Amino acid sequence: MFLVDSLYQKLERKEPFCFLKINDGECAALKGPDRKLSRGDEVSTSLMTKCLKEVLEYQNKNYFVGGPCLTCDYENFIIFEKYRKGECFLANSFINANYSRSMKIFIETMHLFKNIVIVLNETITSEKRNDLLQILNMKSDNVQFLPVAAVNAFDEYYRKYKTKGEALENDTLCLFLCGPLGRVLAKCWFEQNNSLTCIELGSFFDPILRDKTYLYQNGDRKSTRLNSSH
Repeated sequence: MFLVDSLYQKLERKEPFCFLKINDGECAALKGPDRKLSRGDEVSTSLMTKCLKEVLEYQNKNYFVGGPCLTCDYENFIIFEKYRKGECFLANSFINANYSRSMKIFIETMHLFKNIVIVLNETITSEKRNDLLQILNMKSDNVQFLPVAAVNAFDEYYRKYKTKGEALENDTLCLFLCGPLGRVLAKCWFEQNNSLTCIELGSFFDPILRDKTYLYQNGDRKSTRLNSSH
């Protein structure tokens, strides 16, 4: 069974878990501060580097981290492997050849949670937010949007939101769509409250929220099998 199937099954059963991915930007930040990330929207800081290392060091049976592909991105894989031990997913677990299937399962399952928190770029309009809710069959009365700055959001919004997981109720789905900050908040909230389902999805919903489509969303990339170890 592909590892990503286990995540789909957890969503279908509403079994709490956390999944986040470490891509090239996060690997650059692991090298230290003052590096441009997130297509130029973020510059790494000392706090970011520290927090990302903690993200990779944290262990829990329902905590899953995706990393760069050993074959496709060897340089960043070596950085990732330095800090993350044990079984790993691929960073593209929900995307690439899995994009259409992931969207189908998200539509079928995400609206079933009692509460939903979505952390995203503050420039996303209310119209685009409503489009996302409609596509995911979510009702606005149990969805809370937490906006973060469009540029250099990490330090300020990490301090603002880092302990929010402590106050969230059971049966809450938390979606993070905000670069390196999303990786760190997903880990922090899940560590504080293992009853949460925390999923960091990066640019997954950009075709809806930002009118941007990437190769993995239009089917141009080849299928990638997820192995039991990376």
